[in-house]
Amino acid sequence: MSGLYLRLSVTGRCDLRCVYCRPGPVPRLADALDGPGLVRAARLLAAAGVTKARLTGGEPLLRPDLPDVAAALGRIPGVTWSLTTNGQRLAGMAGMLARAGFSRVNVSVDSLDPEVFRRITGGGDLARTLAGCREAERAGLVPVKWNVVVLRGINDGEAERFAAETLDRAIEVRFIECMPSPGGLADPEERYVPAAEVRARIERRFALTPLPRGRGATAELFAIPGARGRIGFIAPHSAPFCAECNRLRLGSDGVLRPCLCRTDGLDLAALFAAGATDAGVSAEISGALARWPRGLRPDPARAAPAAPMHLLGG
Repeated sequence: MSGLYLRLSVTGRCDLRCVYCRPGPVPRLADALDGPGLVRAARLLAAAGVTKARLTGGEPLLRPDLPDVAAALGRIPGVTWSLTTNGQRLAGMAGMLARAGFSRVNVSVDSLDPEVFRRITGGGDLARTLAGCREAERAGLVPVKWNVVVLRGINDGEAERFAAETLDRAIEVRFIECMPSPGGLADPEERYVPAAEVRARIERRFALTPLPRGRGATAELFAIPGARGRIGFIAPHSAPFCAECNRLRLGSDGVLRPCLCRTDGLDLAALFAAGATDAGVSAEISGALARWPRGLRPDPARAAPAAPMHLLGG
């Protein structure tokens, strides 16, 4: 199987509470794989058909050995690397990621109002995240993708303001429908805003031209005519994309999963600890990929992640 997209959660630790980890404490968990283990897993998964991979968490920039891990990952042939972050540490690390061979970053920017941003993130500094975005652009990690989880009554009134950011900047603002998550928002259904509603708000002010959508892409893309950037809508509830899903997730617990909403998985950390050879692990990966159905998640519009997002890599 080729053309797989890997989400690699390199740490379960966080420094902020995103909407999927509230109202509980900021997670600070041990990670199942050390640096060499992460690189080994990535190398074996590349051999199994992974061509794109993204580091997630938790907050991946919290991992102390990330510079060494990123440099080693960047040397794996045939894989394009990116990273998802809350941006609080990005300004000082964007250059390192670019030198390691990473191509771009996704940054959680859930509000352009400092106070609302602080409320959503449980204490985040909007200025630091935006500074990180600018440094990422300067380092060539483009297009920088802004992830905006839309929450009714909190940030849903900012859709047009976010869209306007794409006029003069080569960024991609992606509006994401809120989904329930263990340990997350207590009222996800009340906060849910369908992507069509967000799009309608933007179209009150701007015309939107549809852009081509690649195979397996989660976002439906548009551009304001003449704008440098793009606008995306990710709608796991109102327009699920499971049938075309090509994603795998390796959680910070060391378990490889075919879907956020599946409880089964292949425990690579346990295989490594037991002394399995590369050939043995590769055989297990091949067997798992053959067993796991692709795009057959039942009732995707109502399904929820099987575990907290900081373990799975959201």
